[in-house]
Amino acid sequence: MNKKYILPISFLLLTLLLTACFGPRVHITGQIVDQNGRLVEGINIICKGSTDNRAHYGFSIRFCSPASGWEKGCVENKIGTVRRNRFVPLPEFDDLQQYNKGLLEQATSFQGNTHYKKNKVIGELFEQDREALLPLPRHRFDVCRYVYAKADGYGKVEIDGNHHYSTRPEYRGSEVLVGIRAHTVDIYDDKREILVSHVRKFGKERSDSVDPRTSMAVLMRNVGAWPNSGVR
Repeated sequence: MNKKYILPISFLLLTLLLTACFGPRVHITGQIVDQNGRLVEGINIICKGSTDNRAHYGFSIRFCSPASGWEKGCVENKIGTVRRNRFVPLPEFDDLQQYNKGLLEQATSFQGNTHYKKNKVIGELFEQDREALLPLPRHRFDVCRYVYAKADGYGKVEIDGNHHYSTRPEYRGSEVLVGIRAHTVDIYDDKREILVSHVRKFGKERSDSVDPRTSMAVLMRNVGAWPNSGVR
């Protein structure tokens, strides 16, 4: 396979990538070659998220030797090709998810090309590779970090340093469960159901994300609070 699927993401959203690449017939390889393990006294240590991901999908991991990039076959050369052809000049975008979709569409457009070495259509080689893949489980792997955070006097929780997200006014001073995903920050109620979902913010500048719907019930009972409400 030589379709060069890429996604500029901070964590491997494996299910999203596989679904976009393979459509309804989603499968996964039986083994993944990795060079990101942490070597401790000669033993590769991988983070819990990677361990859970491997257990969910049922693939094995083969680690490269330290500082031995050539062990991944043509991957390093392919990275250089992708950088030169898709990231020069350096792209600018406001919506990462939309940009990722565009990259996947670009990769799909290469399937009609002829493989440089095997002299066969890339799309045909890709279909052959899919026959050797393992089926994915019915449910996606939830790439999420769960933390407990205490809401301040305004009912907001602070995540990633300078970013504040609203819960509900009645949760001020209380500890709530927060699910931090690549693009969203989800806040859960006492029954572990999503209370409110915010678009995740990044950067060093302070941000305040408020869902007006979480304040409406209080404002209806206390109309005097309307002039100072963020909803207004």
